[in-house]
Amino acid sequence: MDVFKRNRNLIITIIVLVLFNLVTVTLLIIGKPPHPMGEENMGEIKDNNRRLEHLLKVELSFTNEQAKEYIKLRKEHRDGAISINAELKRLRTQMFDEVLSTNLSPTLSDSLLNLTLEKQAEIEKLTFNHFLDLKNLCDPEQRKKLKLLMFQIEGPPPGRNLKGLPLDGNHDRPPPPPNGERPPN
Repeated sequence: MDVFKRNRNLIITIIVLVLFNLVTVTLLIIGKPPHPMGEENMGEIKDNNRRLEHLLKVELSFTNEQAKEYIKLRKEHRDGAISINAELKRLRTQMFDEVLSTNLSPTLSDSLLNLTLEKQAEIEKLTFNHFLDLKNLCDPEQRKKLKLLMFQIEGPPPGRNLKGLPLDGNHDRPPPPPNGERPPN
């Protein structure tokens, strides 16, 4: 009787594991469906824009006009980045298809790699210009706040704290004398 009970438990365990595997494979094949830009998603975008507008007003003291202009710039940046990223994805797919082909052409793969690097440079340039446009929207006081905000987001330059001051804490004192000499008392 004990042998039959063990076999039954083993069979149940195997069936459960097979079902888990089938569900996992099905989810991997189907994947997450893309979100179409329907009206329900447009509400989300408007909420995100309102939150961003509020953040800009609180953190950078933007006026309504500045905030609306930035949201327009942000949409232009996003559209440009989506376009470049789609082209970059197409180039990568083409490059990996070339890797898997039987007639591997080094010149074609090199040219695809160079095109991929150019697209990546375009993204970096687009992002740089986006932040330059944001800086140009700001008045001098807002630029100081923007610099601090960027330090919080990206981190300060190497060797600096969040206020842009040296990490060693000696920003209020003069540098030490050369060769360890002490000034006269």
